[in-house]
Amino acid sequence: MSRKKAIVLAIFTAWPFLWTLIAMGTIYGMLMSDLIRENESFAPFVFMLIMLPIHLLTMVDIIILLIIYLGDVFKTERILKDKKVLWGIALFMGNILAMPIYWYLYIWKKEKYPNNKNSGNGVPPLSVRR
Repeated sequence: MSRKKAIVLAIFTAWPFLWTLIAMGTIYGMLMSDLIRENESFAPFVFMLIMLPIHLLTMVDIIILLIIYLGDVFKTERILKDKKVLWGIALFMGNILAMPIYWYLYIWKKEKYPNNKNSGNGVPPLSVRR
């Protein structure tokens, strides 16, 4: 994978985590403002009209990322066979937390040392160590 593709993948990988923080902050802010104001508000309806489509697109993003990452886990030679199932479970169960870690360890590090077969383990080749 080229550096440009790896960076684009990183952006799509970071989005679900960022969206979670944005959505939680927005919901918390709305709850606090509704507790302060006692009059009727249309904010929840506006919230749904704006946030729901973004949330649905984020869910589609996560599904596509799962397909990409799980495909990479089981096709790559950089991960030991006994760790492939562990990475598959981690990516499936803890996707928005595990995907950035997998991206850094096995996609970004690979780009740093493209000629090294073991570049995905986070250890540079012997010729590069200091």
